Amino acid sequence: VYDLTKKKPKIVLDPCLLEEINYLNNVSRSINLSKDNYAVVYGNYFENQTIDIIKRYCKKNNLKTYSLSYFNKWVDENLLSINGDEFLNLFSNAKMVFTSTFHGIIFSCKYKKNFWISLEKAKFAKYDYFINYNKLENRFIKLENNLDEEINYKIFFNKIAELRLVSQKFLNDAIDKINENYN
Repeated sequence: VYDLTKKKPKIVLDPCLLEEINYLNNVSRSINLSKDNYAVVYGNYFENQTIDIIKRYCKKNNLKTYSLSYFNKWVDENLLSINGDEFLNLFSNAKMVFTSTFHGIIFSCKYKKNFWISLEKAKFAKYDYFINYNKLENRFIKLENNLDEEINYKIFFNKIAELRLVSQKFLNDAIDKINENYN
C-alpha cells in the first residue's frame, strides 16, 4: 500500500480477533471428536520432511490427524465438508494444530492451541506481520524443534488487546467519516 500511495497504512486485526466473544458457546456438536486425542491439520502446503515430522510427533503422542477443509493424503481423515460450527468445535478441542495458512495461525491463537507452521513462501507476506508482532517466529516446523514447547498466551493476549483497541477505534472512525460524507 505504501508503494502505491506513499502513505503508511494502519494495521487492523483480522475480524476473527476483533471481538473476544467465544463463539463456541453456541456451537452445535454434530461432529464431536473432543473425546479423541487428535491434531488438526489446516492447509495443504506441507513438504515431505515436514509431513514426516508431524507424523512422527502424532504417532509418538497417539494423536489422530484430521485435515479440515483441505485434502491431505497423509492424514488419518480428511474432513472436507464441515460447517463453521463443526470447524470451530474441531479446532478448539484439538490437542495440536499444524497449519500452513494465516487463519490456521489466527484460530490457533484465538483458542490458545499449541501450533506449528509449515512455511509456504508464497503466502508468507500474508502472515509475516502477525508472526513478528506476536514474537511467533519460532513456530515454524523444523527438525530440531521440540513440538511440545508451548506458547505463552498471556503475553500474546495482552498484545492483541492493545491492537484490538487500536483496530476498533480505526474502524469506528472510518465508519463515522463515511456517515458524515453521506449526511
